[in-house]
Amino acid sequence: GTSIEAEYSQSCKKNSSVLGFVWSQSNEVALVTDHGIELYLVIPEKRSLKHLKTTSVTVQWFVWCPQNKIALLASAHGSNLQPVVFKPGSVSKLPKVETEPGRMALERDVTLATLYKTPSVLIVRHQTGPQTAEVHIHTMSGSGQAPVKTHVLRLGLSGRFAINVVDNLVIVHHQASRCSQIFDIALSGEHDGVVTYHTSVGPARSLKPACLALPGLVEPQTHMCELYSPNWVVFQPNIVIDAKLGCLWYIKLSLPE
Repeated sequence: GTSIEAEYSQSCKKNSSVLGFVWSQSNEVALVTDHGIELYLVIPEKRSLKHLKTTSVTVQWFVWCPQNKIALLASAHGSNLQPVVFKPGSVSKLPKVETEPGRMALERDVTLATLYKTPSVLIVRHQTGPQTAEVHIHTMSGSGQAPVKTHVLRLGLSGRFAINVVDNLVIVHHQASRCSQIFDIALSGEHDGVVTYHTSVGPARSLKPACLALPGLVEPQTHMCELYSPNWVVFQPNIVIDAKLGCLWYIKLSLPE
């Protein structure tokens, strides 16, 4: 393709603030604002964007799944979760994620992923009182892809968590204990007719330590990277970034032979 040297830009509509953007197609970009989604066609030859569609909805933050081209728009402090699906030239609202009334969620506790070819919303739920945290999985396999809570992962821990998905397994990282648990929703578990409750497939394990080679005045030094650092940011499906170190890792399973 031709390279475009000139820079060009697009402002969102008046009285809106841009929260972020996603490339919904190779030549379409969507601006996500606090008032909804503005979809534009990118025309490199003209160095301009053509407005295609605006979808009005209140948004405080959003998460994005490029694999399924689904964005989850959060409002009412994360108690209202609205999925939207992108197709060429269009944005369509899907049925909302059904949660308990007034049950709020933080952006860092919501993950979009694909589990066994099914788009899924994973929400870390911090229980009140002595109960421990759970991951509630809402799968979008019904008609119209309505998200239905079908699985609950019982973590047996409380605190701050992060989630990755590797080979359809849900890996839940726990910052305080610096360990990760593995869950497989394909395995059987306690079932109440709608929801299956899972425990981890084995004891929690820590990720393999990583070290960086640093140049030294006399000889190279090595720096052991802090595991489960507060500077970690996870991206789906299997990426961990240390924002302070500027390092990126892929998580892989290391199974015994």
